[in-house]
Amino acid sequence: MLIEATFLGEGFNGNYIFSNVTGDITQDHLWLNQQRSNFPGDRIKHGARVKFFCTMFSRRRKPTRYTDCRQVEVITE
Repeated sequence: MLIEATFLGEGFNGNYIFSNVTGDITQDHLWLNQQRSNFPGDRIKHGARVKFFCTMFSRRRKPTRYTDCRQVEVITE
């Protein structure tokens, strides 16, 4: 799925958090699994607008996480 969002850095339990999410889904925020995402969070500035593809990882009753990032592109810094 295609995601465009504002990168807010590392958040809860070391996962990446994004705000103002648009693309294949539209929501206020999105958590990206840091260990399984392949997202280059250490090279992207906080507040940068990014676009990438990822896979949705359902966890039944828990909030959905997203993983397996590819084709990460920084739109604005």
